[in-house]
Amino acid sequence: MKKRKGRSSRTAVVSESALQQQIASYRENQNYAEAIKSFKQLLKMAPETDKIELAELYLGRAQQQAQQGRYKDASITWENRQPTLAAESDPSLGDYLLWLLAGGRHERLINLCGQEAYASLIAQQPELQARLFALLLAKPELHSLLAKSRPDWLPPLQQAEALLQSYCHGGSSEALEPLLKQIPFRSPLRGWAQLLRLLLSYEAGATSHELEGQLSRLKSNPTYALLTAPLQADESDHRVNLGRYGTKISGYTPQQQEALTALQQIDEHDNTLFTLMLRHHRTIGSDYVKEQLRHWLPLLTPQHLERYIHIFKNISKDEQLRIAALGEDEHYYPNADELWQGYQKSFNINDPQQRILAAMVQHHRAKQWLNWDNRHQSVKTAKAIVKLLREAIDLYPEQIESYELLLLAYRSYSDYSDKDINQLLTESLQQFPNNVTLLTEAALAASQRSSHKKAATYATKILAVDPINTTARTILVNAHLSHFQKVFKQQKWHLAEKELEHAQKYDRKGSRDPRLPINRALLANFHHKKRDIAIEQLQSALKRCHDNLLVASVLIDLECRKLNIDPKLYTASTSLEAKKSLLPMPIEDKLPTEQQFEQLLVTLKSAYDTLPKEVHGTFRRWYEWLKKCDLDMTSESLCLSCCRLLHEMNQDKLLLDFANYGTLEWPDQILFEFYWIVAECECDPKQAVDVYGEEMMDLADQAYELNDRHTASTIRSYIAQALPPPPDLRGFDLSEQLDKLAMALFGTSEPTTEQIDQIIKMGPNAVMKALLNLE
Repeated sequence: MKKRKGRSSRTAVVSESALQQQIASYRENQNYAEAIKSFKQLLKMAPETDKIELAELYLGRAQQQAQQGRYKDASITWENRQPTLAAESDPSLGDYLLWLLAGGRHERLINLCGQEAYASLIAQQPELQARLFALLLAKPELHSLLAKSRPDWLPPLQQAEALLQSYCHGGSSEALEPLLKQIPFRSPLRGWAQLLRLLLSYEAGATSHELEGQLSRLKSNPTYALLTAPLQADESDHRVNLGRYGTKISGYTPQQQEALTALQQIDEHDNTLFTLMLRHHRTIGSDYVKEQLRHWLPLLTPQHLERYIHIFKNISKDEQLRIAALGEDEHYYPNADELWQGYQKSFNINDPQQRILAAMVQHHRAKQWLNWDNRHQSVKTAKAIVKLLREAIDLYPEQIESYELLLLAYRSYSDYSDKDINQLLTESLQQFPNNVTLLTEAALAASQRSSHKKAATYATKILAVDPINTTARTILVNAHLSHFQKVFKQQKWHLAEKELEHAQKYDRKGSRDPRLPINRALLANFHHKKRDIAIEQLQSALKRCHDNLLVASVLIDLECRKLNIDPKLYTASTSLEAKKSLLPMPIEDKLPTEQQFEQLLVTLKSAYDTLPKEVHGTFRRWYEWLKKCDLDMTSESLCLSCCRLLHEMNQDKLLLDFANYGTLEWPDQILFEFYWIVAECECDPKQAVDVYGEEMMDLADQAYELNDRHTASTIRSYIAQALPPPPDLRGFDLSEQLDKLAMALFGTSEPTTEQIDQIIKMGPNAVMKALLNLE
């Protein structure tokens, strides 16, 4: 992958001496986080500054985090230090290893243990050795990390594992004592061996008083102190094992103890657990068992289903199917669908009530298949899902949920166009003319295709039912502003004034739209030549943008371009433009908040759908200002949302800045890598596939392995845009084509079965590519 371009740094706003004073003040107050930020800013201004102080600040910050119990953060902060000290002489190295252990970064810790500098330090710290040994004993999967470089301090793990297994399987003191004596006195296993002897003494009948000396020695060792507490918990009955001891103090009855013991001894087979829960359903709780096992029914044999129904309820065969289908799981829905299908066929559709039930079943099946397709990329076709919903509508036209789900299905599959969606909305509104949800969908669809008059008609109907509906009011404001732009260009000033008045009527106080005062300002200055009124209206727009001059300036720029007016007369992006514009230049240290910036991009995206040229002009003019907004991004989701919007608007330069920032701040987020490639290739899918095709496929595979199917689908869909359309396979005879391919590859006139098998093993992609090359 190409090397990325560095991001421009912020302009210095304070002097070196002021920064040094800040650092000293922060350090004195133990505010290491801010001290580190100030020191980094100082390094940008004076790269020759000694970095030892920065390493000390990082160490102070790490110690502070460790005191707060944030050991993982402490270890990461320690790693960020400038490596000014050799590992052997760094006094904080031991603390760092303990932080790795306490913070759960075990693989990193074990990898370091094999290095000479760390191994020599560990050899001098018996407590750390004991903890590392316990970690290796608890996690055998870490052993392989030390296979090549086995440090001298590490005792034989096999010996300890044999001891532990012998004890856990009921080994006596006599059997374990020879093994315990093999542990050297100075071995890190010494404390562990003392603990085993203590447990064996307890099981032999010794009391805490008799073993006080051994207990005190272990309690003085921080590694084993916590383990000694349970041994002193019950002087009166110290011989019981932990399992019986736990059930006793919890107050379980003998029957409950029997059930718990049986549960602990079962294997991993579902049927075993199912049988066991049925057997002890009264002890565990019949209602609880009935509800929990209901979800397993589609996975079980008819014998288990019969047993379940015999215990809990005597019901009909059709109802049995329904109960089984209700136990569906998202990972096994195809099994449940067969049961739903059988249950649906049992209805008499001539009976009105059963007809409704049949419709509800078809609706449910379509909903579950739609969810299944989204999660598992199933081969279930869109037509099959749509067919189920059409059957549900035919059976019960009054069920509005089926129309809404059908609308979702149309939008989820490329098989259906905007024309299909519009026809469905028209059909739905004939059945439910006053439904707000359908009216809103129809109004939004009309707005997207710039049919503002029809959108306004739908929105007016919504307000007749729901007078405070904000979506409908926004649609009406957009409709009147669109007509205002039309009559403004025609210089029909009287009509322009009326359109702004109508738009104002639908602009509620809670969602005040800055475009209204902007357009009033443009009308006042352009037509009436009243500069003072224009400035007043622009100030009103600025207030509606929460006094953020950059947001207001970009919106004014866009509205000017819609009316073919020079935006430089109203806003200033440079100090030169500020001399003749009505508004001053934005202030650099008051950039938009994350939410303001995202809302600004949403507004520009809405305009881009109909006025791409104007939006591109706005971005070009304000690029230098907008690219600074990523410096304050703290939300990964908002930064991703901004990247997505910039991608949709083909703003490759600004997208590159945000993608660069995202990969630095959130390196584990695959989408930032993808957006960086998109921006680097100027939002051109073909160029991206030519240059970074393999990298993008790797990113998609990584996302799929992490079960992030949305990211994988996004990347693969983008790659598909650059690929040629699939070949027309109508009349394609695979057998004949394989024979031709075999003759070409093996140079034979009559291919053998072995040769055809060899070709098939190449895989479908390779075979298809070879067949295409034959043409």
